[in-house]
Amino acid sequence: MPQIPEYIQTLQTQFEAETQPFKKVHRLIDLSEAVIKFHTVVILSNFMESMTKTMQSQEDIATARGILAQGLKTPSLGIWAFFTEKIFPFIPKEDLFWEDFHTYFEKTLKKASAEIIPFRNSYAHGSTPDDKECLADIQKILPHLDKILKGGIVDRYELRVGEVIKGTRVSSVVSLEKEGRSLVLSPLLVYRDSEKRGIAGGSTGLVGEPSRTHQPCLTVNRKARSLSLLVLSLVEVSKGHTLP
Repeated sequence: MPQIPEYIQTLQTQFEAETQPFKKVHRLIDLSEAVIKFHTVVILSNFMESMTKTMQSQEDIATARGILAQGLKTPSLGIWAFFTEKIFPFIPKEDLFWEDFHTYFEKTLKKASAEIIPFRNSYAHGSTPDDKECLADIQKILPHLDKILKGGIVDRYELRVGEVIKGTRVSSVVSLEKEGRSLVLSPLLVYRDSEKRGIAGGSTGLVGEPSRTHQPCLTVNRKARSLSLLVLSLVEVSKGHTLP
């Protein structure tokens, strides 16, 4: 039975278990970042896949490339959400892995992100409100995050980890699975031995708190530039175009 990806469940559990208001706010921020970035991972992976199947115009490819290249100069959470909004229209409707994403984006994700991202940024910029303000912020933002988690998208399909053998090297591949179709999310979503590395919830979690399970985790900002180049090189190779 499909369910919310395990690494997101871990962050959700950590948020629910936290009792200190200021720390709880930051648990909510960790959870919100993971959820928003999961959408971007799926959309960008879907976009790369569609490039191998659909003849796109030079103009469309150049526009998509420009969006990614420009945005990754400042790879904030808002930029990840921006990628989702601007890249998914380049995916033909018949190729969308989340079939009804257009409707879901307009009715749920876009509106919720517009509330979550400014909240996250206010704390990222050094805000240190008292306990009462923290609890008020949680009460304000949590319903928006719940709408995403209960929107029928994040938990719709199963996340799986497999192995690919190339010569003597064995690497993990993360994919989203539904009947008759598999969408590879690697390398945007990677499988990391979080217990050995001492990382809770992957790279969106808190360092120094070992997880009890091994779980997929997002590869985020510090590798964003190299991942953008990978996305663009895949577009170029798959279509045989020389990009400007």
